[in-house]
Amino acid sequence: MVAMYVTESQDDWDQWLYCAAYAYIGAKHSGTGYSPNELMMGRKLRVPSELLRSNSVTQTGAFTEYHRKLVANMARATEAAHAALAKNQLRRERYYNRRVRQDAHFETGDSCECRRRLGVDEG
Repeated sequence: MVAMYVTESQDDWDQWLYCAAYAYIGAKHSGTGYSPNELMMGRKLRVPSELLRSNSVTQTGAFTEYHRKLVANMARATEAAHAALAKNQLRRERYYNRRVRQDAHFETGDSCECRRRLGVDEG
């Protein structure tokens, strides 16, 4: 990701790390369906241009109400992320095991073929 921000001379990469970090924490993760910021802070990131265009004033309310909503949002996001991770795990498991013989059954003492690689120590 940092390569997208670096010039050809590659001497200014450290100046752009904050941009890469901001992009990473704001991007939706393929496994969870949520961005890291949503899971850690309970809300989506607002980009600077959105803050500049916004003409509404945020109303301050009771802290307890804000806290209750924040905890509820984070709990909902966590549950959804766990469900998405479980679904992705099953999908990846099916993909990984797609060529495995399901009818193979081995007992102790059965003869089998053992493949050994050259140059690999067993001990």
